[in-house]
Amino acid sequence: MNSSHDRGIPPVLWAVLTFLLCPGCGEPRGVREEREAAVLEGKAYESPRPERELPALAGPLAVNDLLRHAFLGNASLEADYHLWRQALERIAPASSWDQPQLGFEYLTSSGMMRAWDRTTLEISQTIPTAGKLGFKKDAAFAEAMAARRRFENAKFMIQARVLSASADYTYLGEAIAANQENLRLLSYVAELAAARLKVGLGRQEDLLKAQVEVETAENDLKMLQAQRPAQGAALNALLGREASLPLPFPVSEPVDPVPGPDPDLIRLAAERNPELAAMAEEVRGRKDALAYARRAWVPDLTLGYEVMGDLEASVTGMLTLPLRAGRIRAAIREARAAMSETEARRLGASDDLQARVVIALAMLRDADRQVGLYTVSILPKAEQALAAAIAGYGAAGGGDFLDVLDIQRTLLETRLARARAVAGRAKALSELEAAVGMDHGTWNKEKAP
Repeated sequence: MNSSHDRGIPPVLWAVLTFLLCPGCGEPRGVREEREAAVLEGKAYESPRPERELPALAGPLAVNDLLRHAFLGNASLEADYHLWRQALERIAPASSWDQPQLGFEYLTSSGMMRAWDRTTLEISQTIPTAGKLGFKKDAAFAEAMAARRRFENAKFMIQARVLSASADYTYLGEAIAANQENLRLLSYVAELAAARLKVGLGRQEDLLKAQVEVETAENDLKMLQAQRPAQGAALNALLGREASLPLPFPVSEPVDPVPGPDPDLIRLAAERNPELAAMAEEVRGRKDALAYARRAWVPDLTLGYEVMGDLEASVTGMLTLPLRAGRIRAAIREARAAMSETEARRLGASDDLQARVVIALAMLRDADRQVGLYTVSILPKAEQALAAAIAGYGAAGGGDFLDVLDIQRTLLETRLARARAVAGRAKALSELEAAVGMDHGTWNKEKAP
């Protein structure tokens, strides 16, 4: 369609109108809020890691200080945050038309024509039809939301790993303390055996046995102390610290009950687990991608405006023909398979999540029972029995040396068993918190009306 120059639309004006009226330049609702949330979350990573204000990890060390340090210093978690930011920045390209094209032509054999009249300029823009752009940008937004949920899941997984490593490290501290107390008591019993032997009330074999027990206890203690650098290095790695930096033992946390019946906790995990939420967003994005692939049967429109100097102006139009049927069908089948694969993975993850929650709850309930039993009954009785046995052995002519050693071993095993139960409970609780998507120590707060 041709028109004279005085009635034509100037090319520059046409280009400006193209951009101003571009319906594909908008973004899905909620993108701005997501960007604001990402910027707020990213304040923790604005400064290089050595310059961040990290908690001072000095004794007495609280578990929450370890978690804050890990959230600020763990490099893997920071990498997951940047993946979220990358996904957000892919929304804008998916929400806009392709770049316009500017064509140039110069007529060389023109006779007496002016240079400008020999010049032809054309600007063209391909416009997606049938709502293709909407499906494309919705798919990109779903991928960004999935990246956010995966970042949140990474935080809970780091939380669980830090709490689990902290539980092992705390148990090591408890074991060292229990073995130190055991060594102190054995040394006292050896002194009693030597004193009894000196006054003719004891036996030489009792003293030798006591000395062997003391040396064995010293060796056990040194073996436990040798484990501290390795376990401290593993925990430091999760915190984003140098492996060789000293790390005090964390203080034991109060054993607060986990409220709610087990079925409610399983349902809560299904509703709150960020990994499942990420997969649900991926399924939504795959559905949009499938809809976009199906729209390939609809031609796209390319509009252009051409001007040849002062002589002629014209508007052009062009359609892309969907003649590559095999290519289009293959893309549709691929998109459908991707959607089915993501949905199957989501269902599998849901089944695994239920098993994780059931296992964590079983371990948690059993650990609660053991901690209560050792704390209330077994440990106080073992301490009383040892005190009575030592008092009887120290009395002139009373008590049996082997009974003292046997009760002493029982007391040590009881203390270690209780410490293992406490550590096992902490690890089970960390797994449950990660599955439910709950910050550490917020059970009662979140359950409060």
